[in-house]
Amino acid sequence: MVSIKSAAVVTGLLALGLVLRVYTILKSEVPSVDTVNNWISLALGLAVIPIVYLIAIKLTENEHASLFSAALATTIPLFSWKTVSQLTHTVALVLFLLTILALVYIKELKDWKVAIILPVIFAFVHIYAILLLPILLFYYVFVKLEQKELNNDEIWFSIASAIAIGAIALFFTATPARLLIVNQYVTQHYYAFSTQTFTLTKAFAFAGLVPMYLGAIGTYIGLKEKKKATLLVISSGVILLAGMSLNLIPVLLGLPYFGILLAALASFFYKELDKQIETLRIKAYRPVMELLAFAVVLAAGTVHILFL
Repeated sequence: MVSIKSAAVVTGLLALGLVLRVYTILKSEVPSVDTVNNWISLALGLAVIPIVYLIAIKLTENEHASLFSAALATTIPLFSWKTVSQLTHTVALVLFLLTILALVYIKELKDWKVAIILPVIFAFVHIYAILLLPILLFYYVFVKLEQKELNNDEIWFSIASAIAIGAIALFFTATPARLLIVNQYVTQHYYAFSTQTFTLTKAFAFAGLVPMYLGAIGTYIGLKEKKKATLLVISSGVILLAGMSLNLIPVLLGLPYFGILLAALASFFYKELDKQIETLRIKAYRPVMELLAFAVVLAAGTVHILFL
């Protein structure tokens, strides 16, 4: 259950996110043919903020840490009009995160069939739905190595998702006509992205220094807790990182996915920091320190977007 305080903070973050994204669009030389798509993309992209909050709640069960992750996600850029089909990429990102969210909350859903529509729509929207297949495989290996058990809903949801995504990719994407269209698109628009190799410099430049560092620290802390939800988010990050490193996923298209996942994992950093403050004499100033932490993160992110 989301508290009134959390709802108010998330609403404030949505307002800030809206302002920053409007600024990004206005400062860009957006072609008139892409204007409508950009504004729709902007509205859909805001959904990332509450989704990250809900994922982080499941990871840490800590309200303040989850809000911290949502704050980080607020200032991570998604896509610019230069990706040509910005709206498609934004829809794909939201569907990807919703699919991860559904699997994280599969017990609470009671019936896995309720959520199967998400990966199905994702597969129709974007070829990146195929990423879910290695992610699920890596996640299951991870879970078995940690000697944890998968419940029936997780297993059936994953099997059904894999079959649906595979079938859609095979019968609706890999057709001669579609391959011809894809080839023309790659030749005309995609080449500049696909030739960019993944480096930490590019990652920091796009996602921002704070989310990348805090996300990495949070990943390390989260690994020690060994929760299944954490293993799923980390598995997703590993597959995305591998795809970008091998140049299978264009850097500027893969980093929004990767950066958002790191923002969710950064909740572990905040949770651990909060725990350490409780052991110190300065714990009486904890509310002030929390406000300062949020202010620093939002200020750093805002400056990053303004000068990106």
